Amino acid sequence: MKKVFRNIISSVLFLSILAALLMTASAIMKPSKRAGVNSLEDPLTNGVLAERKNTIDVVFLGDSECYSTFIPLKIWNDHGITSYVCGTTEQVLSYSYELLTKTEKKQDPKIVVLETNTVFREVTSTKAFINKAEGLFSVFKYHDRWKNLQPKSWQINENKIYD
Repeated sequence: MKKVFRNIISSVLFLSILAALLMTASAIMKPSKRAGVNSLEDPLTNGVLAERKNTIDVVFLGDSECYSTFIPLKIWNDHGITSYVCGTTEQVLSYSYELLTKTEKKQDPKIVVLETNTVFREVTSTKAFINKAEGLFSVFKYHDRWKNLQPKSWQINENKIYD
């Protein structure tokens, strides 16, 4: 009985240390944010939060077909409609939802366009697990960022969103 109890304690201790290390690594690897702004982690979609409150009429969500098809400047020039493309490569539906909820904190778009290729993209249990792990510990999402880390990466710079 003592051996089982010791194994449980050892396992809990190991998982606690692992979680602490992952959270520390995530804090280091995650791109710095503009002070006071709840920004999105993806630099391609971050700009929507820098827009003035409630100035975007249309938000486009989806994968590469989305950001390759919709041109906000052309829509503005031709029709006077403000829009923003929150498209990313191989965007899955759960990430589209996350982008929309974060966008709606600052914008109140009249129309949300969801590029439907993302609906038909197969999400395996492995991919779902990876997405969840990246959400909990951003070190998995930004694992290649160590190549660009410099001492200034830990300094707050209010003029820049990303290093």
